[in-house]
Amino acid sequence: MKTLFAALLSLVLSLSVSLPAPALADGMKVGNLMIEDVWVRTTLRTGAPTGAFMLIKNMGSAPDRLIAASSPRAKATEIHQSSMAGGVMKMRRVDGVEVPANGMAMLKPGSYHVMMMGVTHAIKAGSHIPLTLTFEHAGKITLNVEARAMGNMPPKHDMKKHDMKKKSD
Repeated sequence: MKTLFAALLSLVLSLSVSLPAPALADGMKVGNLMIEDVWVRTTLRTGAPTGAFMLIKNMGSAPDRLIAASSPRAKATEIHQSSMAGGVMKMRRVDGVEVPANGMAMLKPGSYHVMMMGVTHAIKAGSHIPLTLTFEHAGKITLNVEARAMGNMPPKHDMKKHDMKKKSD
């Protein structure tokens, strides 16, 4: 019996190591891109919209572009840009976000972000949701993104500390 149990345990462990898993939220690399500080804002209810935010660094000599995003936790997922005009915050859908060669793009509240509409279940702080990003050249990457309440956001980046050029927001 112990031999059968040991054989089954060995099989289960070997299968779990060989199965692909979603990438963790921070420090994921795809092609020449490094995706860091990824998080999604919590929601209070099912159906509410939310945003996902991140820093995308391009270590390559050619630009790339975030062109799409998707999540099974939202009915629709789009790339948006927020801006202030006449004291009013406006948001519009965009067809992508440039990530310059040897540079970066920051998706943050009040600027570019991944907009998730019609979430299928309320997103609670500390939970994780899958988010797939599609880049023009680097392809697709699925991240396991941590949900954070607005007051529990990661520290803001001091862009002067980064070695790369920042794309203007």
